[in-house]
Amino acid sequence: MAATRALAQFVANTNAADVPDAVLHRGKRCIINLFAVALHGTQDAAASIMLDVIDAEGGRGRATVLGLARRTSLQNAALINGLLAHVDDFDDTLLPTVLHPSAPTIPAALAVAEQQRASGREFLLASVRACRITP
Repeated sequence: MAATRALAQFVANTNAADVPDAVLHRGKRCIINLFAVALHGTQDAAASIMLDVIDAEGGRGRATVLGLARRTSLQNAALINGLLAHVDDFDDTLLPTVLHPSAPTIPAALAVAEQQRASGREFLLASVRACRITP
């Protein structure tokens, strides 16, 4: 719980002015990478299976499924977009931990940003905060 609390405090207490340009640049690269690998991920059989799941669940179409001209709930959009971003395992890697921070965090930030009608800068800031991107 201490790690979760520390991360939540970091995200809540970081001002946009405190984020260096180098971090924003790296964040943009992570987002571009995520979109690219997610678009390629739409060709995987897992995408078809996930579409069947979201169709079965129904729900209000409030968020976009990347590359598939579909909308679904915030939770399902974050889930399928994360799957699409990681299915080929070409998403970003944070060394030396070998974590893939963008696939689980940026799709959630994207769904919320879309629902909140956030600006591109607000989405970028949420993404770099969630990934804890550093220069």
